[in-house]
Amino acid sequence: MKNVIEIVSFKVLPGTTEADLVVATQQSQVFIAKLEGFEYRSLSYHIDTQTWTDVIYWDSMEPC
Repeated sequence: MKNVIEIVSFKVLPGTTEADLVVATQQSQVFIAKLEGFEYRSLSYHIDTQTWTDVIYWDSMEPC
């Protein structure tokens, strides 16, 4: 299979700031970007539901 999109929606714990989440995402990006098949990642926020969505694009589902 080619071109896989991984989508994770979540809410943060009370007291977690947007800055906290951005720092954590940047730290995890260092690891994820090194994984075979990684293409791109985006993070978005839905203000009405206070839900974050992390989308990671992979070139396949083949194991590393």
